[in-house]
Amino acid sequence: MSDVLELSTAAIGNWMAISSLTQAIGMLAAPSMAKVFGKVRTIIGCQCLSIPFLLILAFVPLPGPAVVAFLMRTMLMNMNNGLFSVLAMETVGENGHGLMSGVLSLVFSTGWVIGPYVGGQVIEAHGYTPVFVAGAILYLTATLLFWLRFRNLEKNTSSSPNQDAFISA
Repeated sequence: MSDVLELSTAAIGNWMAISSLTQAIGMLAAPSMAKVFGKVRTIIGCQCLSIPFLLILAFVPLPGPAVVAFLMRTMLMNMNNGLFSVLAMETVGENGHGLMSGVLSLVFSTGWVIGPYVGGQVIEAHGYTPVFVAGAILYLTATLLFWLRFRNLEKNTSSSPNQDAFISA
């Protein structure tokens, strides 16, 4: 990105460090948001709000907007990790916690194994824009699938989701 945004590697490293701070702030705010909106709506809302920032990274090659978009996207997309884990554990019941934890780790790790390789190949051949657009499409698809599967979860239960809700439907 340093060649596109004309930022030094050191500056990019500093912004990445700051993005970790914004991510932590978001993670601390997420439980309060979930109390107001519910876990499912908080997860969906933050994921949807992060997508325009990813598209700004794809199409606006200016350092100022790109840095703001990077910080906002990082915070919004990652602040729900804890909420998602809690929701996943609630939906499978206590006996399924180990398996669910393993599945979540496997899926997360698989993305980190495949993503850099494929992304690197695409960036080398076509630049950054297709990678950011593909990421936005994947985020939107995943968010839509999550919404379709869990949209009624909190409506149909009182304080905790039905333990079989993850399996049924």
